[in-house]
Amino acid sequence: MAWQTPKTNWRAADVVSKDDFNRIEGNIQELQNTKETPAGAQAKANIAETNAKNHANSLVGTLSNLLTTTKNNVVAAINEIFGNYAQHGVTMGHENDLYIAKIRSLFEFTPLEANYGGIIEAIAIDDEFVYVGGLTTQTVRKLRKSDLSQVAESANYGGIIEAIATDDEFVYVGGRTTQTVRKLRKSDLSQVAESANYGGIIHAIAADDEFVYVGGVTTKTVRKLRKSDLSQVAESASYGGDIQAIATDDEFVYVDGETTQTVRKLRKSDLSQVAESANYGGIIYAIAIDDEFVYIGGVITQIVRKLRKSDLSQVAESASYGGSIRAIATDDEFVYIGGATTQTVRKLRKSDLSQVAESANYGGSIRAIATDHEFVYVGGGTQTVRVIEHHDLIQIIRRYQ
Repeated sequence: MAWQTPKTNWRAADVVSKDDFNRIEGNIQELQNTKETPAGAQAKANIAETNAKNHANSLVGTLSNLLTTTKNNVVAAINEIFGNYAQHGVTMGHENDLYIAKIRSLFEFTPLEANYGGIIEAIAIDDEFVYVGGLTTQTVRKLRKSDLSQVAESANYGGIIEAIATDDEFVYVGGRTTQTVRKLRKSDLSQVAESANYGGIIHAIAADDEFVYVGGVTTKTVRKLRKSDLSQVAESASYGGDIQAIATDDEFVYVDGETTQTVRKLRKSDLSQVAESANYGGIIYAIAIDDEFVYIGGVITQIVRKLRKSDLSQVAESASYGGSIRAIATDDEFVYIGGATTQTVRKLRKSDLSQVAESANYGGSIRAIATDHEFVYVGGGTQTVRVIEHHDLIQIIRRYQ
C-alpha cells in the first residue's frame, strides 16, 4: 500500500473509523518497507566520500603528487614550502621575490653557488660570465652568470691568483710565485701573452682601452703595460709599501696599500703623482671609484672612506664594518663591502655611507666582490662564488636539478 497523507486535525469528539485505522496501519507498514538499512546508509556515505575527494582533487590536485615530504596534508605541505624559503632567506611580500627565487616550481631549493676548490682571491665579471681565481686550484674559471656552471678553465698560473681584470676580449691575471701578468682569451681562457716578471707578488690589476696597470709587493710600483703584448710602457715611483689595490678612470690611476696607507692619484700618461690622501690609519686593501669619488677600506680603521677625486680629500666615512674590509664594489647608488670577522656583504648609501642592507654570513672571510646592475658576486674563504640580489642582499637560490 502506498503512503497516504495522515490526518492531522484530530479533535476530542472525533471517532476513529475503519478507514482511519487502515490508513494508519498502512503507513506504518510503508515506513517499515522503505526504511534505510545500515548497509544502504554505508553505501550512500561511500559514494558521498568519493564524490567529495574527486571534487577536492579537481581543485587542489592529487596530494600524492606533491613534491614535498608531506603528501597527505595541504597545510603541512605549504608550511614545508615556506620553511624552505625561510631557510634560504627569501621573505614573501617583496615585489621581486618571485624573480629572486627564479621559481619554476615551489619545491626543493638550494643556494646558487659554485665551489672553486680553494680560497677565492679575485672576481671579475662581464655581461654574461664570472671569472674567478685564487688559491690551490690556481686557475681562472669562467662561470655562466645564470647558474654558475663552469664554461672554461685556464691552465694553471703556477701560483696563487691575486688579481683579475677584463676587457671586451681578454682576461688579465696576476699573482704569486709566477709574478707575471698573463693575458687570456675570454672564449676559452687560452694564453695569448705574458709580461716580464714584476719582481714580487702582484696584488692588483686594472685595465683601460689600451693599457694594463699592475702593482704589488717588493717592487712596490705601478707598472703600465701595453695590452697588445704586455710590454712595459711606464713605471711609477715607489709607493713606499706593498700595493694592495688599483683603480682607473679616463685620466688617472688610484693606488693604495700598506705602510704608506694613503691613496695616491697618478697621471696615466707617465704615472707621475698628482695628489695623495690623508693616512687611512691602517692597511688599505680595497678601492673602488665612480665619476666623482674614490671609496676605500682596510684593516684597523675598518671603515669605508669616501674621497673626492680631485684632491683626495675626505667627504664621508661609514660606521665600522667590525672586521678588516677586503673588498669593495660600487654601482650607481650604492657601495658594497665585505671582509673578515663580520663576513657579510654590507650595502651602503653612496651619499653618506649609511648602511641600507646586510647579507647573511658568508661563512668565511670575503676577499672578492663584483657587481652588475642586478646582482653582487662574492668569493672568499668558503671557496665558493655566491650570487646575492641587490635589493636586500638575499642570496639567490635555484631549484634542484
